[in-house]
Amino acid sequence: MTRTVSFSGYLALWVFAIALALIEAAVVIYLRALGGNALFPLHDALRALGTHLNSLEVFREVATLVVLLVPAYLLQVSLLLRVAAYALVFAVWDLAYYGFLWLFLRWPGSLLTYDVLFLIPKPWVAPVICPIAVAAALVLGSTCYLCFARNRSVRSPSLLEFSALLIGIGILVLSFTWESDYYLRGGLPPRFAWWLFLPGYALALLGGAHLLFQFARQDKARFF
Repeated sequence: MTRTVSFSGYLALWVFAIALALIEAAVVIYLRALGGNALFPLHDALRALGTHLNSLEVFREVATLVVLLVPAYLLQVSLLLRVAAYALVFAVWDLAYYGFLWLFLRWPGSLLTYDVLFLIPKPWVAPVICPIAVAAALVLGSTCYLCFARNRSVRSPSLLEFSALLIGIGILVLSFTWESDYYLRGGLPPRFAWWLFLPGYALALLGGAHLLFQFARQDKARFF
């Protein structure tokens, strides 16, 4: 087992995530061609796909999350570095996915365009600026963590940092699913729980920033 993720390994994570994002974007383009380009009303879009394809889409989402885990798992590094690598792959994949959709479809038209993020366990709906903001923070945070770990002993989050990250992420997920029933009943955007998203995002950012700040302050170690 190595102590750090090499620069070539870091680049490989980016290449993997971007390639998978292209596949994901292509699948979504096909689904929109089958069910129509309009995502909302959501119940009409889901009905157009049919029960069988809806179930298949859920399994595809689970499979995608598992596939994203594989390159991080295969790294011969500690668990914390694997977690940081997974966060990086997931975030780059998400950002590249929206980049490819805009490139091929010129969608989304703006950062406030609403999108269905996931269907597990029920629809996650939010303006695209929200997943993009989360993904951008993950890319920056995970990159900093992996860089700091190249010449420092890997730092575990403190109880306070871990709690802030966990609670913040939980609130973010809740904000994405808060209006699920409204959309399943045929409601149209805009309707989003900003009052949940913004505090959750801020809390997770504070926890992550404090972890990185304390990590950067550690004395550098010489690895042999």
